[in-house]
Amino acid sequence: MKYTLIALFTLVLVSSNGCSRQSNSHRIITTQQGKFIVDKQKSILHINRTFELYKKYKAYKAMAIAMDQDGKYIIGYAKDAKSSSDAQAIALENCQKANMHAQLKVSTACTLYAIENVILNPLQ
Repeated sequence: MKYTLIALFTLVLVSSNGCSRQSNSHRIITTQQGKFIVDKQKSILHINRTFELYKKYKAYKAMAIAMDQDGKYIIGYAKDAKSSSDAQAIALENCQKANMHAQLKVSTACTLYAIENVILNPLQ
């Protein structure tokens, strides 16, 4: 089974063989006088782009997100799971794990964003 974790600031990819790598490639945050400023609209755009990539994966799959009021977010998803319920559980678990490894923690709980290619709760 393949697992992928995505976290704010840190992209953690865990392949089926357990290898992982990290990248600091997000550009949705700037600093101002030592404070992090998050652009919520850019966060939503990034999540939408991630969803477009996710849609190419085969069933069973699910995507979970935690996003706070400011736009800090965490994404976790599952693909190629044994069942839809397994995919949902794995996506939620990956979202929670991603939050544990993020430099900036998201204070809201992870919730299912999509099951297969159906978005459950559109972002605003």
